Amino acid sequence: MTVPPPLFEAIALKKCVNAVYNKTDMTLAPQILYTKHDEVHLDAIPVKKRGESPRELKLATFKLTGLSDIALADETFLTDQVYDPAAEKYAGVTVFAVEL
Repeated sequence: MTVPPPLFEAIALKKCVNAVYNKTDMTLAPQILYTKHDEVHLDAIPVKKRGESPRELKLATFKLTGLSDIALADETFLTDQVYDPAAEKYAGVTVFAVEL
C-alpha cells in the first residue's frame, strides 16, 4: 500500500490530520508509520473523535487501509510521553516517525 503524502507531511511538520477511520470522523496527531504483518500501520494520538475531545490522551494504532479522506489539518501538536519511539514493536519496521 502506498502511504498518502499528507501523512508524511503531517509527521514531518507535526501537524494533525483529519481522516475517516471505519466510518468515524477523527483528528489525529500522527506519530509513526510502521509495518506489521506486511501492512502499514499508523500510531497516532486521537485529538478528536466525531468532533469531541477524548477524556485522556492515548496512543492508538490504525491500519492504513482503514483510513480514508486523509487531509492535513491546520492544528499542530507536540510529541507526548505516550509515544515511545524505542518501543520494541517499532524495531526494524519503522517507515517514518516524528522527531522528538
